[in-house]
Amino acid sequence: MSSVDLAILGDLYKEPKSAYEIQKSIETTGISKWVKISTPSIYKKTIQLEKKGYLSSESIREGRMPEKTIYSITKFGKVYYMELMKKAASNHIDIMLEFNAVITNINNLSSEDANELTNSIRTNIETSMMELDKTLKNNNEIENKNLEDTEIKEKIHKLNFINKSIVKQQSNIFKTLYLWISDFKDEMNKNI
Repeated sequence: MSSVDLAILGDLYKEPKSAYEIQKSIETTGISKWVKISTPSIYKKTIQLEKKGYLSSESIREGRMPEKTIYSITKFGKVYYMELMKKAASNHIDIMLEFNAVITNINNLSSEDANELTNSIRTNIETSMMELDKTLKNNNEIENKNLEDTEIKEKIHKLNFINKSIVKQQSNIFKTLYLWISDFKDEMNKNI
């Protein structure tokens, strides 16, 4: 399953955009923080999706600006998008935590080195929790701004609902990981 395909098709589902606008939109939604999506992969995949018939394109020029390509999702693209959505929703959920490679090998280390590494993991988890709390606070501030344009305000509200839900999900995961690493460290010190 390609999360990049899903992100691009989802972004184009309601309105046509250039590859640059897709990339900016994906950055704005924050999906690249939770799913591995790089800027080069967005451009590359957009072209591939067009070649497969899931996107159509049109070159336009606005005033003196250089020509740009605007992409739209095709009816085949919408079918593929729904297939990806169903597959993603029904896939087994894997949470891959790279620090587990350290945890599985921690018993090879001295008590001092093991404590240093678990402290580092705990600090990184704590930093991530604080960043998520800051993101939630910023989203709330943006949502509470008095905007004149009702359409923009509605888009921001919908975007914030989804972003806040994912940020809350991630925050809960990090809180659980923080409790876990603290317990692990206590047990480790009793057993190493």
